[in-house]
Amino acid sequence: MNNYLNDTTAFDPARIAKASRAAGPLALWVKSIVEYSEIFHSITPLRNELKGLEAEEARMLAKQRELDAEIVHLEASIEDLKLEFAGLIAKVENIKNDMKTVQAKVARSVQLLANLSSERVRWEESSKNFVNQMSCLVGDCLFAAGFLTYIGFFDHYYRKYLQSEWRDTIDQVSLKMRQEMKFVEFLSSPSERLEWEKQGLPDDELCIENAIIMLNYNRYPLVIDPSDQAPKFITTHYAKQKIQKTSFADDGFMKHLETAIRFGLPLLVQDVEKIDPVLNSVLNKEVQKAGGRVLIRVGDQEIDYSEAFVLYMITRDPNAMFTPDLCSRVTFVNFTVTPSSLQSQCLNIFLKAERPEIDKKRSDIIKLQGEFRVKLRQLEDQLLNELTEAEGNILNNTKLI
Repeated sequence: MNNYLNDTTAFDPARIAKASRAAGPLALWVKSIVEYSEIFHSITPLRNELKGLEAEEARMLAKQRELDAEIVHLEASIEDLKLEFAGLIAKVENIKNDMKTVQAKVARSVQLLANLSSERVRWEESSKNFVNQMSCLVGDCLFAAGFLTYIGFFDHYYRKYLQSEWRDTIDQVSLKMRQEMKFVEFLSSPSERLEWEKQGLPDDELCIENAIIMLNYNRYPLVIDPSDQAPKFITTHYAKQKIQKTSFADDGFMKHLETAIRFGLPLLVQDVEKIDPVLNSVLNKEVQKAGGRVLIRVGDQEIDYSEAFVLYMITRDPNAMFTPDLCSRVTFVNFTVTPSSLQSQCLNIFLKAERPEIDKKRSDIIKLQGEFRVKLRQLEDQLLNELTEAEGNILNNTKLI
């Protein structure tokens, strides 16, 4: 058929149309039908292929939708895994921090045990001694009260004698007290004694006892001081309180007395051979309250009385005689030099004159030793306070450790 149609000599639509008007269009129609048939036969496989591709496309789209759904599910799973992973990382960090905290606590506990091991023996001994101290507290306080009230008048030798007599008396009434108790240790601290030494108080037992009596009185002290040791100490001790010095022979005595009483200033009355009667009301502390004011009559006038007022009276006469009624209104403090204290002071003067470098070294060592004792006591007290006031777990207190 194709050979026939392609043969222009045998099949020419134009020639056919010239020969017959009816056959010409029919020839064109036949030719078109043949070409259509050829084209139709040629595109049929393509149509079939297109249908196959469309079916494949539909299958792939369905597969895509399945994969998209799976991707969404996997992404959701990934987010869940990320959150779980973050949670696990946080747990790991918490565990690491807990481990560091535990290790730090262990290290602190080991350090604390090591640091307190040296204190354990002392604390155990102190704890055992505390029971004995409590059982002897009444006797010790009675002994100390007698010391502060009565013993200041006597010299060093007679004080020792009285203490021995008092111990025997306390034993006779079956009142317990510590036989090894020392007034100096019981009534003062190392820091106080070191401060007194800096203020010019001689470093011997008699002077320290006298300082304790002068600073823990109920009745104003009357000091017997032939060697003139007490005024220097009293003046230095009350320097910050602006102590005033006067005497009964001073024309301004009454003014000094009134000022000291009114403003609570320390007053040092020197060269007291006899007591001026104007002091009777002061020595007796005859105060009265009027409308919220505390008043005391001095001479012929009433003035405001301050609780901070301090009165010291000093005489240089070791043989001064005082009336019995005065003895009951003052606290006597005897600074008369004893052979032992005089020997100690002479040795110090001799050493300072002959070997000043050794005396300076000795003084520095004694001072340093006293400072160390004070510092040790302060640290001990601070440690006990910190341990007592510590809140929560003690191992968490880095400052305390």
